[in-house]
Amino acid sequence: MSPLTINHLQEMDWKRFEELCHKYFQFKGYDSRLTGAGADGGVDVVLERSSPEGRPVKIYVQCKAWSNQKVGVKAVRELYGVMAGDQVPIGIFVTASDFTGDAKSFAKGKKLQLISGERLLSLISQLSVEQQKELVNSALAGDYTTPTCPKCGVRMVLRTVSKGKNTGDQFWGCRNFPSCCQKLHLKRSHAKEKVKDDFFHRFFDIPESRSANTAGFNSRNGAFKSSEAWAADSRASKSSRTKGYGRSLTKNKNKVFLVSIVFSVVLIAVLVKAVSLVFTWFGESTLDHATKVQQQAQRAYAEKSNTPPSKLEILPAQKPQTDPYDEQVRSLGQQATLAFERESSLERRKTKELEKVKEQAWVDWYKVPWGCDNWDSVKHMVGCVNHKSSEKERFDLLWAEGRINPSRG
Repeated sequence: MSPLTINHLQEMDWKRFEELCHKYFQFKGYDSRLTGAGADGGVDVVLERSSPEGRPVKIYVQCKAWSNQKVGVKAVRELYGVMAGDQVPIGIFVTASDFTGDAKSFAKGKKLQLISGERLLSLISQLSVEQQKELVNSALAGDYTTPTCPKCGVRMVLRTVSKGKNTGDQFWGCRNFPSCCQKLHLKRSHAKEKVKDDFFHRFFDIPESRSANTAGFNSRNGAFKSSEAWAADSRASKSSRTKGYGRSLTKNKNKVFLVSIVFSVVLIAVLVKAVSLVFTWFGESTLDHATKVQQQAQRAYAEKSNTPPSKLEILPAQKPQTDPYDEQVRSLGQQATLAFERESSLERRKTKELEKVKEQAWVDWYKVPWGCDNWDSVKHMVGCVNHKSSEKERFDLLWAEGRINPSRG
């Protein structure tokens, strides 16, 4: 029995991942039920178990077979909102990847358990050998990487974008297109294979070689596609080649022409730069030569007149003359600037002091209702958050009208 790995989980179809979690919770003694395909309202598996007092306890489970990114706080908060709306006390979020720091901070202190891919493998390894074997066989049976359409419940087909700025990009599309337009992004394993020569294929519109996947064999997981999936892929490939062959030649010509233009522009820019450097060097050489000729002429004249050669006269740099009126104007401008900065500083100080008074007045004015006195409830309970928001709007209105006396704060 080959054990499950993190690569298996991250390459797994989302529906197969849900079935894996569903079967694991069954082995743990829960009454587990899948919610089914389509819109699940943020819940994929519903668990029920009796408490020590004999009362039934319901648990919501959300599953995300993500591999390209971590689960953020938004998804965790949505599950918590569904739990609060349905009055379900416990929630579990399972993913094939991991969770962000914000998501972990949000779940801390709540009856909300976060299970990453590594944690799920650790929990599965604690089952009995027979249960682990049954779980692995059901999870990796057949083609477990091709995703299922969330709407139709059928296997999706790998398609390639033929138009627009994303030409050449691949995605999973529903087999029932155009009646169903569901799309899914490629997972990390498929995206890596495409990056190898992505620019070369996209630029010259060269289709990927079919020899790498002969007869529908999936070299990544060692499984064969179904005959129905292979037939659908063949029809899609043939249709795209027939439609795009006439356009590919024109596109290639246009792109080669564009490359030649860019190359010509770069070559001209290099030549212009070289000519500019040559002229600059030539001008500096001419100036040096004229200076040497002048020095030689002065030496010859000095030898004839028996006087030492005089050095080249260099005019001293003239200092800019300043007008007393300009100095006066500059001084007044500086004084005005300093006065403006002092006034601005006083205004900012007054504004901060007024804000502190208002904040203190709000703290004294707002009365926390019964049931929301927990320090964390006003942040996460919908009723408490709404009550505080509406009271804050009412306080701001009364404050603007001057009907609240700050001295009470």
